[in-house]
Amino acid sequence: MSKDSPWIHIIGAGVSGVMLGLQLAKHSRLPGKVLISEARPTLGRSQSFGFWVNGPHPLDVLIHDRWKTWRFSLPNGESVTQTGNQYEYAYIEGDRFFQWAQTELSAHPDIALHLDTRLESPPQAKHVLDSRPPRHSTFVACQSFVGFEVHDKHPQNQEAQLMTSLHVVDQSLVFLYELPLSGGRSLIEWTAFGQKPFDLSHLDQLGKQTAGQRQIIRREEGIIPMGLKDESDHWGVPIGARASMTRAASGYGFLRMWEWAEKASNALVQTDRLPSTSIDSGWTKWMDHCLLRLVREAPHTLPNIFMQLGLKVRADDFASFMMRPTLRSASHIIWGAPKQPFIASALGLTRWI
Repeated sequence: MSKDSPWIHIIGAGVSGVMLGLQLAKHSRLPGKVLISEARPTLGRSQSFGFWVNGPHPLDVLIHDRWKTWRFSLPNGESVTQTGNQYEYAYIEGDRFFQWAQTELSAHPDIALHLDTRLESPPQAKHVLDSRPPRHSTFVACQSFVGFEVHDKHPQNQEAQLMTSLHVVDQSLVFLYELPLSGGRSLIEWTAFGQKPFDLSHLDQLGKQTAGQRQIIRREEGIIPMGLKDESDHWGVPIGARASMTRAASGYGFLRMWEWAEKASNALVQTDRLPSTSIDSGWTKWMDHCLLRLVREAPHTLPNIFMQLGLKVRADDFASFMMRPTLRSASHIIWGAPKQPFIASALGLTRWI
């Protein structure tokens, strides 16, 4: 490492890389220079972030909409509605987040953001953090989605439609995620949980059918890892989705990455050491493993599982388990879930379901 090398080099200006930069930017003085390099010519892309919150949060200023009530349903019309007491479902527009992030990062004298910079080999720095998206071949299972933001002055439902029209297509759980947004808009997003990436053109077609005559404002798509296999091609310490910071059971990762970035920035500034990138406890990983086995080997069980969880588990416990699992929320999930598929999954007997 040369004397001109930065103290920290973050590869990739996606959510996790930007969040670590933002948390480091809270310190007026840093031990050295921080470089964030991004292969794309612009920061961020057309996307959005949904998550549960249970109190004031540093990102509250960016939250566009909140919902106390969310719903699950089957194609036959059967539905379950949950209402949170402590938790709300929140939504942040990706463009707003990344614009705010770029302003904050550019204001710090020790942090540099280099866009349109494609690295051909691992960079030199005391701390190299790799937030590049992992390869699809390393996914245990994945969440594929295509979404459309549309003009919608009079949405049919005012609650968050988190998992509606739950059904199975080509060995994947497919469902509609729909949010009524302020300003006369809605987000319509068709999602698939499966062992391999789902046909995005099929999800695109479903989204356009659901949008109907409503004007499409923007489109988003992506494939999120739900659990990762071991791999060793990291350029430094993996973070973000590359480090399994997206929840294996749900794909939620936005607030998890923010909380880890805060912990990591404090440790780096105070001790010059990076804390563990492992977020989940052993028992959480085991529960997620059981669900992922069902996603891969018995997806036909999933619509009933999510409907039963919506019916039998308190809204706050469900939200807690999706975001920050506790022993309390985990025990309620175990109690509320159908027993046969999870027992079969735990014993490796999903072929008998």
